[in-house]
This record gives sequence, C-alpha cells and structure tokens, in this order.
Amino acid sequence: MQNVESVITNFLSENVSIWGIADLENTPAHPYPELKRAIVFGIALDREVIKNLDAGPYQAYIDECNMANEKLTSIGMELEKKLQHMGHRAISMTASKSDIDENKLEAEFPHKTTATKAGLGWVGKCDLLVTKEFGSALRLNTVFTDAPLKAGKPMEKSLCGTCSNCIDKCPVNAPTGKQWTPSVHRDEIIDIQQCYIECQRASRKINFDHPLCGRCIIACPWTQKYIGIE
Repeated sequence: MQNVESVITNFLSENVSIWGIADLENTPAHPYPELKRAIVFGIALDREVIKNLDAGPYQAYIDECNMANEKLTSIGMELEKKLQHMGHRAISMTASKSDIDENKLEAEFPHKTTATKAGLGWVGKCDLLVTKEFGSALRLNTVFTDAPLKAGKPMEKSLCGTCSNCIDKCPVNAPTGKQWTPSVHRDEIIDIQQCYIECQRASRKINFDHPLCGRCIIACPWTQKYIGIE
C-alpha cells in the first residue's frame, strides 16, 4: 500500500505545474487550526496569453484564468477524496475569488500564505505571489489536512530587490514599494482600494463583471523570464 506522501506526489506531479507542503501550526486566521498541514498547488498560465497582458486584461486571459481555476478546484476535490480515503481529514479550498470579502478586499485565507509557508515563492511588491519558475503567471489552490506530511522550508524574505517594474506599470501607483516579509501586513505593500478600483475600471472596459487587471503580472522580470521576453 502506498503511503500518503507518495500518493500526493504521484497525483500532483501529473496534474499541476508546482506544489508544496506548508506547516500552518500557530498561523493566524487559519480557518481549520486542527488541520496543521496545507498542500498548495498551482497551474502556470499560458505563455502566449500572458505576453499580451501589457495593455490590460482581455478575453483570452479571462478564459485562461477560468480554465485554470476550474481545473485547480477539481484537483483540490480529488485530492481531498484521496486523503479522506486514506483515513485523514482534508478540506479543499476553491481556486476562484468568489470568497473574497468585498469590504476588506481579501480572502478568508489567501493561497499565497500557504505558498510562502511551503517555500514556493514570496509576495512581490504588487502583492502577488512570485515564483522563480513562473513569476506571477499562475493560479493556486490549497487543501488543508491532518496528514503527517513533511513541510517545505518557508520563504522568509522577498527576492524583488530594487526592482520597481510592477510599481512603474501600475496605472494608479497602488504598490507602495515596501518589501515583503512574513510579518509585513498587506496594506503596507499595496493600496488595495486603488488596486481594486483600477481592476473594476479595466474589467468594465472589456465588459467583464469580475474585477481584474494583470499588468503587474507581465511587468515582473520573473514572469518575463518564464514567458521568454527577457
């Protein structure tokens, strides 16, 4: 009989672009504190679609995000079942943004929290997760579990350095330029209200009812390395 780690490894290696395990013990705002591990996984977005984000969101980008979200949600549900079948508790989140509190403009528990704790990347100056492999051109999902999984080494600092690409590209100057560390609050990094207003404006321009932008994704040098436009 396969152990739980080999089952997870085999399943995710075949279905996602990147994944890791986070130790969430004593993590503030953890919705299921009795489930001390989180499996976070992501799907990289199509390079050609991301290359055309310079002028803002467009239909192919929306379609690509929707497809990735649907796949990630399905993978999360399947992983949840596999863990439960092996006798462990497991609860999958969703890859969509439908659970965002529109007053606070934040999710109950951001996927990027589990991603940084799993060592997959850091939070950039635009407040998006940045990875060495894909920059910010990916979507994420998380499954909480009590399975005794070995956690990755958490990311403790930003690798953005002096780069200001996402700041320079933002039409409303929402990023403050503050470097992320695990103790830095989101509001120190970005003016989320201005970001949200710009996302609404960009979506209205293309008759889309969900706020989104994407300019900071293509602006990131790590994303540019992934899509081949260094």
